Amino acid sequence: MKLFREYKKALEGTGIHVGILLQSLIGHGWPGAPVSQEKWQQTLNIHGNLVRWCPLDPGFQDYVKKSVIMLAEEEPYSFLVDDDVRLIDGHGLECFCPLHMKRFNALSEREYTSEELRGIVKDAEPGDPLLERFEKVRKESLIEFAGIIRKAIDSVNPAIRCGYCTPGSEFLMTGKMAKALAGGTKPFLRINNAMYMEGDAKFFPHRMAYTQSLRKINSDIPEVLDESDTFPQNRYSKAAISMHAHITGAILNGLNAAKLWLTNLGWPDPATEKPYDEIMGKHAGYYQALEETMRTAKLQGPITPIHNWGKFWHPVKPEKAFWKSDWQPQVLGQTGIPARYEFPAEPGIRMLAGEDSVAFFSDDELRDMLSGSLLLDGTAAKEFCKRGFSKEIGVNAETREFRFNYEQECETKEQLSLMNDFACPFLTVNSPDTEILTQLVSIPYRKSSQETVIAPGTTLYRNAAGGKVAVYTAHLQMPWYNYLSPGRKRLLIKVLDKLNGTPLPYIVMEGQNIYALHAILPDQTDLLAIINLNFDALSSIHIRVQKAIRGVQYLSGRGTWEALEWKQKGNSLEIFQGLADYEPIILKIEG
Repeated sequence: MKLFREYKKALEGTGIHVGILLQSLIGHGWPGAPVSQEKWQQTLNIHGNLVRWCPLDPGFQDYVKKSVIMLAEEEPYSFLVDDDVRLIDGHGLECFCPLHMKRFNALSEREYTSEELRGIVKDAEPGDPLLERFEKVRKESLIEFAGIIRKAIDSVNPAIRCGYCTPGSEFLMTGKMAKALAGGTKPFLRINNAMYMEGDAKFFPHRMAYTQSLRKINSDIPEVLDESDTFPQNRYSKAAISMHAHITGAILNGLNAAKLWLTNLGWPDPATEKPYDEIMGKHAGYYQALEETMRTAKLQGPITPIHNWGKFWHPVKPEKAFWKSDWQPQVLGQTGIPARYEFPAEPGIRMLAGEDSVAFFSDDELRDMLSGSLLLDGTAAKEFCKRGFSKEIGVNAETREFRFNYEQECETKEQLSLMNDFACPFLTVNSPDTEILTQLVSIPYRKSSQETVIAPGTTLYRNAAGGKVAVYTAHLQMPWYNYLSPGRKRLLIKVLDKLNGTPLPYIVMEGQNIYALHAILPDQTDLLAIINLNFDALSSIHIRVQKAIRGVQYLSGRGTWEALEWKQKGNSLEIFQGLADYEPIILKIEG
């Protein structure tokens, strides 16, 4: 309380508001932490272990209520509930304690023991009635707990806002929790998209894919914050430049601000924090200007359809909410080709990869995709055929053992490496109108000219519904070297241009990992964001364009648009600006 008052007093008149993070209520469940002497009911997880405080315990609820009232009386600008308020923990699904079992059994036709229910939930398939009943009780207990927090705030001042930090596996609850905690105020939340304890930059597109999708799923929440976390608040975990790239990427993908945690509050170390402070200070105007710009920007490019994350939901296996493969983070987001996430009805080039991705959509949704432009990897094409759509994609895709040496581009004869793992489907053309773009070739020995065509490798077909469908025999669960190479990038560009009907407007043509996003602004100016995800710095940036360029500007750290040197030759635009590893640049291009 003393520290809060000191900060609040020191910042009076600065325009900086002081809020309170409710950093630990139920508890984060760290093993080895001192055990409280309180006798409240602890959560009982699916493994039969007591872990944290149960949100249904009346004594614990009273403690939380009194604590929140005491803090609200200090008149904070806002509260933010941390991500410990969850019942899917790293230690296992919760809660099977007596309090939760009492509620579960009140809804059941007979009494279940905790041990019995744990076994049932663990083995149940999605949609099982007992699993759904358990989930109802579990989720309602969280909403009820959020209501206790909100009621405590309202008893002091109903105008104080309270947000929610999305826990790792409670993404289906995030909007409901944010609204419950908001009460009559404007809801806000922080999504769980952190990248602390990071490896290299190549994972960045995967995190941004989740960021953009979760933002659009929660489009009714007006303010969504980035998890720009540096835990445990030092550069062994997260570099200052990657934190800057993370904030930039979050804003580009629809978030409004950031929840920053730059200081280790247990053991403060200003020297360790300094690089974070410096890069943020240098770009304070940049973040503000970018957020204002993206409010009215319209993302462009091929589309990964946003699926129903709850269709195959299982709280013991939350990863089942997602499919394993995705063209954007694995391919387009690595090769400088802008793309986006939209709900299935949005027109454009749609892309699916993997059998499991197809399973999330109904036949009617698949028919709608087939009536437009659609890109399928080999295993997705196989699933389309199983669902009865082989005629609409122009090929039969089937599992068969077959061997070849390389994939060959039919027009240029360029050879592309493809190491068949027998999960690649064997493609058979089923229409004379199917165009074969590449073929799979066998040779008796290295460099032999005696080529035998085994099967099509990549095809394009215009179906009776007017749709254009491109099918790869390659699939995205193969090792990345089967779909990331300069030759593979050239093939992908050709395929996407054909699906689009005209060449895509912007592609960054560097032969290394590049993340790019393209948006159109209200004045029809193009915004192109580029982030270098490779260890090699760029001395300049080469972009394929489709119109005469009249001017190029970049967004400065001050938040102003400044002119850049550039040169155009035909469809090639060179920007005379270097780009270090993990460094972003935001361009405004007039044509």
